[in-house]
Amino acid sequence: MSYLNDYDIQFLIEKLQKGEPIPEDYKYKLFPIKQKEYELVYAGKMRKEDVLANEDGVFPVPLQVEKVFNSDEHPAGDKEWRNMIVFGDNLQFLKTVYENKDPLISD
Repeated sequence: MSYLNDYDIQFLIEKLQKGEPIPEDYKYKLFPIKQKEYELVYAGKMRKEDVLANEDGVFPVPLQVEKVFNSDEHPAGDKEWRNMIVFGDNLQFLKTVYENKDPLISD
């Protein structure tokens, strides 16, 4: 755990008294985190940007809806929400939702 030394404390007091923003590097010194972030790394892993640019050959497709809950066929009473069961490939579905182009999900 990283503690503030006397110089850091004085520096922060001066920044606060002047109404200036605190530098980003003090974020973890002032508010230490208990859980660290991890990343899944493996051979051949594509960058997020390449996946979203369809470099992987998988493209968004129109949704193939199997069942819609809170519809005329399956009413739930609360018109504020709707759930769907969609048939298809997970990555194609995620790309379709990410681009928000399908009329069933776009707002």
